Amino acid sequence: MTTISDLPPQRTGLFHDLTHIKFRYVVLVLACIGAGSYLRSEIFSGGLVTSVEKVTRTDSFLKVRGPDHWETTQKNNAAFIANLADGTSPGEVIEALGKPQFDDAYSNNVEIMYYRTHHEHDDLYTTRDETTPLVFIDGKLVNHSRSAHGPAFDKSSANGSDHWSTRQDENATAIAMLKPGENRSDIIEKLGRPDFDDIVNSDFEVLSYRTRSVKSDGYTTREETTPLVFRREKLIAIGNAGASAQDKTPPPADDSTAPDEHPVSPPGPKSPPEVPGKGDESGTGSF
Repeated sequence: MTTISDLPPQRTGLFHDLTHIKFRYVVLVLACIGAGSYLRSEIFSGGLVTSVEKVTRTDSFLKVRGPDHWETTQKNNAAFIANLADGTSPGEVIEALGKPQFDDAYSNNVEIMYYRTHHEHDDLYTTRDETTPLVFIDGKLVNHSRSAHGPAFDKSSANGSDHWSTRQDENATAIAMLKPGENRSDIIEKLGRPDFDDIVNSDFEVLSYRTRSVKSDGYTTREETTPLVFRREKLIAIGNAGASAQDKTPPPADDSTAPDEHPVSPPGPKSPPEVPGKGDESGTGSF
């Protein structure tokens, strides 16, 4: 008869423990390791940029994709803009720097072009708070100042009110009666709080009010608003204009020498908060 003392000693230790792990868990772990390696290689090689872009690029008004030479581009832009003289035309700027990252054309020949000059965010985009605004009136530069952290723009959509239809009709009627030169405070008293309040710099501000419906989704988007442009608290433009200067200006003859249009932010220090308080020029106010 075999006794307990006659049995072979039981194996102990790491090898023994591993042999008791169920096979399906081993397969699961190996699959996770393989998937992680694949995703890592795809991300660093740019293979997943398209799918990521579909999720994160929700509003081209606030941010644009660009190539890799962001440092050189923003350095050249900043140096050129620092030496600009009032009276320079949009065409002259575009000839030197290429098309701007953002270009907003308003009525009364008011145009604001935005060129990347700073780095604020660690992402694949150039956002408006990473730019310096150039303000043109009647085709001449009148302002190229930048607040501490750049232009402060509201996000891409605002919550719609319960009475949006009545409100947008009332806004459209009131805005149709506005005249250049009216005070900002008087207009806000008439129309109430704007859907978007975008601070370009210390002298210029754009208030946008809902005046039409494009999509019934519970939100107010910029395409459903009419912008009002103010210079030192005085109304100077109502609504958007047609083609901007960059649309009317032919590209440089030698495209190979033109700077990158939309540089990219690389990994770096975490940026400051993006949403400033009202009138706080040191905020970033986003991408």
